[in-house]
Amino acid sequence: MRDPLARRFEDGVNILDTRDDIKSNFDYSSIDENDKEILIEYENQINQNKVFLIRSTIEIGKILEEAQQRLSKYKTGTFMAWYENLGFNKDNVSYFLKRYSLFLRHADKKNYIAELPVYVVKALTKKDTPEELVNEVIEKEIKTMKDLKEIENKYSQVANNKKNPNEKIKNKNSDISIDEICSVLKETFIEYNISHEKAKILAETLKYRLGI
Repeated sequence: MRDPLARRFEDGVNILDTRDDIKSNFDYSSIDENDKEILIEYENQINQNKVFLIRSTIEIGKILEEAQQRLSKYKTGTFMAWYENLGFNKDNVSYFLKRYSLFLRHADKKNYIAELPVYVVKALTKKDTPEELVNEVIEKEIKTMKDLKEIENKYSQVANNKKNPNEKIKNKNSDISIDEICSVLKETFIEYNISHEKAKILAETLKYRLGI
């Protein structure tokens, strides 16, 4: 069965706002006074328990991490059998462990990490995700897919530039003419008395081979 708490996180719903000044947005005008009083008390109780929800997502991840380490010395599958006994599945456990790993690196952002949508948790905990990207997302407390994609695209461009350091140079020099290359070649090898025709052939070859 799917974890209902994970579903709420995945949908991006903030159920963990623990401010003391939260006011009800429900219109009680059609509710009689007795029921209204009881329902407002229900709201207060739920708001008080939101603190527990924040604490539980991190605490469950901590417990699962410790249990995984303790059971690692036993045969393969022991940890899985242990958490399945508790009603968890692989996705549930991964969800809690990844969230806890983020908390260990950014303990000062506990509330934010506890309420992160699952797609953000997954993006930040992928093996190839740059640490700089993770830090920026958490520092800015990004929650929406749109904002996350903007930051991912920025770091993707940076990575591409690092992989192709000569790309900018190539683009910058792509408009160099054959005559300009000829001139440089003749000046460089002046002592060899290279003719213009030979220099031109050499220049064309260089331009083609260097991609400029």
